[in-house]
Amino acid sequence: CRIRPLNLTKNVSSFYPPMKPLKVSYGAGSKNFEKIPNLLRLILSESIENKFLMESVFVLETNLDDVTGETIGHVVEKLRLENVKDVSIIPMFTKKNRPGQILKLIVDKKDIDKFSSILMEETGTLGVRMYQCNRYVLKREFMKIKIQVDGNKEEIKVKIAKNSLGKIIQIKPEYEDVKKVSEKNDKTLKEINDLIIVKVKKMFDK
Repeated sequence: CRIRPLNLTKNVSSFYPPMKPLKVSYGAGSKNFEKIPNLLRLILSESIENKFLMESVFVLETNLDDVTGETIGHVVEKLRLENVKDVSIIPMFTKKNRPGQILKLIVDKKDIDKFSSILMEETGTLGVRMYQCNRYVLKREFMKIKIQVDGNKEEIKVKIAKNSLGKIIQIKPEYEDVKKVSEKNDKTLKEINDLIIVKVKKMFDK
């Protein structure tokens, strides 16, 4: 009888998706590898429906204590121009109780080298910490919504966030569009935002 190898790696993931384990089995192969054990663990499970999407991202962060506010502002602007997923600045204390900041980024795996280089070259930091994490996100889509403002037809770009069940969680009009329309029609930002939100809700309630 001829034994044929079986490839079970149809889908590869670096983390477990939400699931309910039903059975767990372990096994050991007969071949000895030099650097890794020849072991296998199989988990039979049921998927758990989740309202949110899960994605794997990487966090980059570095401590800064001798960088000017102008430099940090410049770095943040450059990071955003390079389409970083998220950037934040957290107050902290460094050696000898000096005030400093933690510059923290969320990036895709493919962009780790690019953003690490920006941090080191622009701030002069000697090192960048990196770790992987998972996060829940909402599905987002962009639409152009037409509204009437005192008889004038206006168009505004809107970001709509939904969970996996299709429920709208957030409606966020594009700020620059809202500002332009509010100034043109002598209205407040809140008035234009309210008009858009009402229009979007009516569209999806049909």
